[in-house]
Amino acid sequence: MTDAIRCLITHAVAQLNTIIETISAIQHEMLTLASQLPEYPIVMRMFGVGPVLGPQLMAEIGDVRRFDRKQSLVAFAGVDAPPCQSGTFDSKNRHISKRGSPRLRKTLAFSVIIVLALVVLVTRFLQSKTEIHSLSDNETILLEQQYTTNHPVYKVAYGEIHLLHDFIISRNKSGLIIIPLSRIEKVDERFRREGVHRVPYITFVLDTGRQILVDFSSKHYKDGEPVINWLIERIGTEKVERGTEKASLLR
Repeated sequence: MTDAIRCLITHAVAQLNTIIETISAIQHEMLTLASQLPEYPIVMRMFGVGPVLGPQLMAEIGDVRRFDRKQSLVAFAGVDAPPCQSGTFDSKNRHISKRGSPRLRKTLAFSVIIVLALVVLVTRFLQSKTEIHSLSDNETILLEQQYTTNHPVYKVAYGEIHLLHDFIISRNKSGLIIIPLSRIEKVDERFRREGVHRVPYITFVLDTGRQILVDFSSKHYKDGEPVINWLIERIGTEKVERGTEKASLLR
């Protein structure tokens, strides 16, 4: 590689880093301004909306109080179906009008894409019917419904844990594990020492005798406390044993 090519690559990388830093600063400012508005917590609870799409959605809609009806907001986004009638004929197969804000429609489309991607991910796993935990048809339907609603998500080692109303979904480098709350006999919380931090790991004991270990990372060790508190609230204190410090089972 010649010095000229090396210099061009270095400048290109520097420009990309500058662009990324600028975008991050703008997104942070957008989130800060949006968080001051009263509709912020409602928008951020919408499934498929995050710290980027949330402020963008609020910015494109503007003051929602200027819309008297929900139909007015739908028309503003241009996703309403225009009338197509003639005498007694009334068309039932119509395209959206696209008369409203194209930027708002694009933001909504991104949100829908995210929702569909998450639903497809869980559906493919459920269809695989792995031997970890076979679910009944009713449990499968219930899981799909609950996963698409707003629910707590916390970081674990190499992944995340989703806390649904009747299920726990743990995703890490080993794959997806689904645990119905009705099958949990006991939850055992323990800690390991990593530097100055006490990092938790949780063992789920099921009614089949199977034990499932969910380990937290030292970077997100604080996520263990809300998970345990949620478990105590959902399955009761008698099934949850609070932790003591032990050597980690994961190396």
